[in-house]
Formats: sequence, structure tokens, C-alpha cells
Amino acid sequence: MENQGFGPAMNIRHSDIGGGGQFRENVRALAKADFIILEGFNIDVMRNHVFTAEYESLGGRRYRTVVQWRDGIMRTTFRAL
Repeated sequence: MENQGFGPAMNIRHSDIGGGGQFRENVRALAKADFIILEGFNIDVMRNHVFTAEYESLGGRRYRTVVQWRDGIMRTTFRAL
């Protein structure tokens, strides 16, 4: 998971990379351009379900990024909550 925004991402939680419906909490914030490797990540599994990440900016605004694979193409959407 990579922070492609303009500032830090905090209080990060993301959907289960194994396809389960539960969210997982991240243990640390991500600075701009920082990344974390998700344990157990498998691209073949990811292509079969939607991956969602929710996080906050330093100013407290909440955001959601959703990654879906359709027809072999990764599609990413981003929005404020």
C-alpha cells in the first residue's frame, strides 16, 4: 500500500487482502510517498475481490480508496467521506 497523496495518511484501515469482509487496522501512518508491504498479499487473490482502504489526513479529513479489477484492468477510485 502506497501513499500517493500530498501529506501523511493516518488511522489507516483496509479490507482483508484474503478476500474476507473484515477490515484490518494498520499499525503506523504513511508519510507522503511512503509504502507498506501487506503480509500475505497475493495479486491473484486481489484480482477476485474489491480492496478498500480508509484513512485520515493530518487535518482530520477522512478518505476512501477502492481498487477493483475489471476485465483484467485495475481501476482505482478515491473520494472524501
